[in-house]
Amino acid sequence: MIRLFLAAMIFSSVAVADRGGWVASGGELFRFGKNPWFLKNTTTVEYCVEIDRATISASESDVYAAVSDAIEYWKREFDPQQAMLSKPGFVTVGTQTFTRVSPCRADLALTFKIGAGTLDVDELKSLVEPSKYVGVSIRKEYDQVTMTGKGIVYISSDRGPQAYNQRPNSGHLYPEAWKEKKLLTYALIHEMGHVFGIPHTGVGLMSEVFLEQLLHKKFVQFYLDKALDNFLSPPMNFDVCMLSGSFNTTFFQIPNDTACLRFEGVMTAGNIEWKLSTLKTPKDTPVPAGTLKASMMMQFAVSAKPALIVQLPSEQTVFSLMNRNMNTFLIGPMFSDSTAQGVFQTPVSTRPNAVQVELRTDSILMTAVVSGKLTPVLVYSPPSLLNKIFPIGP
Repeated sequence: MIRLFLAAMIFSSVAVADRGGWVASGGELFRFGKNPWFLKNTTTVEYCVEIDRATISASESDVYAAVSDAIEYWKREFDPQQAMLSKPGFVTVGTQTFTRVSPCRADLALTFKIGAGTLDVDELKSLVEPSKYVGVSIRKEYDQVTMTGKGIVYISSDRGPQAYNQRPNSGHLYPEAWKEKKLLTYALIHEMGHVFGIPHTGVGLMSEVFLEQLLHKKFVQFYLDKALDNFLSPPMNFDVCMLSGSFNTTFFQIPNDTACLRFEGVMTAGNIEWKLSTLKTPKDTPVPAGTLKASMMMQFAVSAKPALIVQLPSEQTVFSLMNRNMNTFLIGPMFSDSTAQGVFQTPVSTRPNAVQVELRTDSILMTAVVSGKLTPVLVYSPPSLLNKIFPIGP
């Protein structure tokens, strides 16, 4: 058993407020440091949750629910790709059954520690100052033969002297954030992403600065109001309004005074079906406007970008030469950008209108022929912090 007690630098989410002095960024040789903690040879993960009730504003039931929601979020994200990822050269992630047990035991592979009072002596020594973190995932052990990890997910106190907002220069952070279950869920989703092997990405949910942005007083309401986005795949349910894009009323055969166009969709085996509705105001009652059905083209393998790569130790016994295509790494779940060909039909029309759909994890573009010209008929980009900083419109 190789013991790797990796302090804040492995899978740390964000040290808030006071990163003065020397800061190192980029270029590390991580090797197996960012591998998922659990792979196909682990079928069940028992975990426990410890809560420092005196320093956490969330109820016990909300903490348990947020932990479960975070685990299920990633399992839902990975699920559509699992069949493809079972082929040689790829690796499935998040296939385990996660079961909460109580009380906590030393042999458990995963322990959630919510609040500074839950940390033991070694963990306190490793983190040095727990209040520097909103959250952090620490893999304490890694067996290079079985490729299994063991460690903790720590979420900072939001009350008392060890709270994340009690440090110098932390006045911009929202106090007692965990009383909002959604904020706690966001923090746990970020940390569980690391447990599943997702590294920090440039922007969004898994960015290095996400948790500090999440709790910024200027942005916290934005995250409370915003629907939880997919990470790997394009959004299926969204409203296209002034701040998030535009749409062509002629193509969709809707009134010119429509304020928002709502899409409610389901993707099954590469086929998408959206039900469309119009709204005269963003909070108005939706009126059915038609159906858009689309089938994805065979572009996934060309355009897909791996969200994680699993590095294989020479000692490992989990993947054979055939399983890994003789590589020293495996490709995990991927960002699923694609193009789809579809048709839109109103409730009263007899002839569907052809449309091409460009699907990205951060945007959707629909193009069709309108009045004899190829025209963008819908442009959608999920609401972002840029909208918050530079609002457009009234």
